[in-house]
Parts: sequence; C-alpha cells; structure tokens
Amino acid sequence: MGMVERWGKLYLPHGSCILDKSDRGERLNETHIEFFAEGTPVARGSAKHMDWWMAVRNAANKAAPKQPWAGSVEAAMLFVVPKPKGDPKKHLYPDRRPDLHMLVESVLDAISRPNGNVVEDDSQICFKLTGKVYQDEKEERRCGVRVRMYRIPPGHWSKLQKLGSSEVKS
Repeated sequence: MGMVERWGKLYLPHGSCILDKSDRGERLNETHIEFFAEGTPVARGSAKHMDWWMAVRNAANKAAPKQPWAGSVEAAMLFVVPKPKGDPKKHLYPDRRPDLHMLVESVLDAISRPNGNVVEDDSQICFKLTGKVYQDEKEERRCGVRVRMYRIPPGHWSKLQKLGSSEVKS
C-alpha cells in the first residue's frame, strides 16, 4: 500500500498526513509555513546541486517568517522525482538515487542561516516526516519538493509526556 490521496492531502500508508497538494508559498502564521520548490530534486554534492539549492532557497525565503525561528521545529517534505523511461507502470516508488537523506540535507542547508531565513540552524529540526515519490504519468504532480514546517511551542513536549504517562498507567 502506498501514499493515498484524499481531500487534496497526501497520506502515508499508516494514515499520517504528510502534505496537502496546494502550491501556496506562504507563511500561514508565525508557527507554520509551507512552500513548493519546483525543479528536479538533486542531492548535495552533485553537479546540478547549486541550481536546485537556489530554487529551494528562493521558495523558502518567500514563505519565511519575519525572523528566523529559534527553538524546536518539525518538518515534513515530499520529494517528487521524474520516473525513468524504462520503469514499469506498476513501480510506484523510487528505489534508486538520489538518496532521500541527501535530498533532505540539501533542503535543510537551503533554509537555514546564513543561506535561508526559516531557521537559525538545521539542528533545530526535531521531527522529520519525509517521502520520495515518482511524478505521475499525467504530470499533474510536478517535480520538486513540497515542504511544511511547524514551530514547536515551548513546553509542548511536557504536555505530550503528561498525556503519555496518564495513558500508560496499569
């Protein structure tokens, strides 16, 4: 079972919503931004990395908060890569290069200081939900990366711990 599309949102097989399909590049509020960087995703260190990096940085800076976020941040990224010509139709998910973790690193480098304006440092990312899918045959899903980021408020983790400990009692 792969990603499922319902109500304009993409869900992972276990039901977590990864991203909706809108192409807004906007700061929705001071704790939530999303953007789409169009282009063929390439890993850091490849020959075409600089063009991809600039596309991500420009898209991120359009949606960036007034001041780079300090503190903990959650990020979701969905990479859409072109499907190789010889791949069978039933092959839905990329199992070839570029490596997902290298794609994620290139995005994190583009959005953090001194290059980008979303976060001070990419070490602030506490939770990551990432995925890599092929562009569909009808090309309704464009190549690029869709990113949604949340600023985790201070004290949020302690609320989760209290909730978890109350449910664990036996």
